[in-house]
Amino acid sequence: MNVDLPQDVEEFIEELLASGEERSAAEAIVESLRRRKRERDLRLAVEGGLRDAESGDVFEGPSAMRELRRRIAERNERESA
Repeated sequence: MNVDLPQDVEEFIEELLASGEERSAAEAIVESLRRRKRERDLRLAVEGGLRDAESGDVFEGPSAMRELRRRIAERNERESA
């Protein structure tokens, strides 16, 4: 894949390389895209949580902790099997 980058982005990548923050242009771009993906995944998770809250599909206080402990126990059982 070939990508044309705007001049300001190229200059920023050059700064990252010169400062040692990144070892290569490819590394700088990959890291940027990974951060973008994490941001998107977090935004989608928050949006999903808000939808759940609006529909009343939430746990409160002690019941939330009980549910988390139950899920952790189930996962631990599956992993140890």
